[in-house]
Amino acid sequence: LTHDENNVVGVCFSCKKLLRNVVSAIEAWGPAIPLICDGTYKILFNGWVLLVLGTISLVLDKSNLKVRHSFMLISFMFC
Repeated sequence: LTHDENNVVGVCFSCKKLLRNVVSAIEAWGPAIPLICDGTYKILFNGWVLLVLGTISLVLDKSNLKVRHSFMLISFMFC
């Protein structure tokens, strides 16, 4: 949690699954994890904006010769 006179930002890990996503992302990407903040899920609640932060997972589907990607949630941020 960081804050100054005008801004407050916090990060909340809500379950073991989110922490496992961090470990999986580090194993897949190394120390330079691409982070995505998905604004589609912005929610204004009591003056706070809730954003989700995550990374992507890429998997090669050998049977269809296609690359599948999915969003891996890492944490929620409120500001």
